[in-house]
Amino acid sequence: VLALGDSFTMGYSVAQERTWVRRLEAQLGERFEVINAGVPGYSTWQELAYLEEEGLALAPEVVLLGFFLGNDITDNAEPSLPVEVREGQLISTQGRDGILPFGWRLFLARHSHLYHLAWPLQRAWRSGRPAGPPPADAAQVEAGWRATGLLMGRLARICATRGIRPIIVLIPERAHLEARPERD
Repeated sequence: VLALGDSFTMGYSVAQERTWVRRLEAQLGERFEVINAGVPGYSTWQELAYLEEEGLALAPEVVLLGFFLGNDITDNAEPSLPVEVREGQLISTQGRDGILPFGWRLFLARHSHLYHLAWPLQRAWRSGRPAGPPPADAAQVEAGWRATGLLMGRLARICATRGIRPIIVLIPERAHLEARPERD
């Protein structure tokens, strides 16, 4: 089983045994090996490119595509990679500037939980917008849905020609999981 996806699939800031990929592998037992090919910052464009360029050589029987509802649709609107490699680290291309020099930010990002808490607040303060990702405009969302449909069709074709079973794993946003208050 080959698992594709972004940081949620890779398991960013989660112990490997707690990722959804390792939990699935534990549930499947020794009969299946589940390979985690998640890469932070990847969109479906890059995940399918990886599948075609390297993943198919692993001869998977099943391909799982981890799809995060929080940003994958809008990320798919643009086929470019939203990260770059700097000093051996994947860095968001949208987060190049900051109050501190890049080397300091990289050190703090590697060693400080407080930095990860303060970073979105600092960005919000500098931009004058609430913390969190910037809101997507309607045209970007529409383009993202259109591209996502084409990409899912491409995944289906890649898998069908090789006898591989494709499965989309929807990863919900936190708001989709939190209990709503009961109404009277």
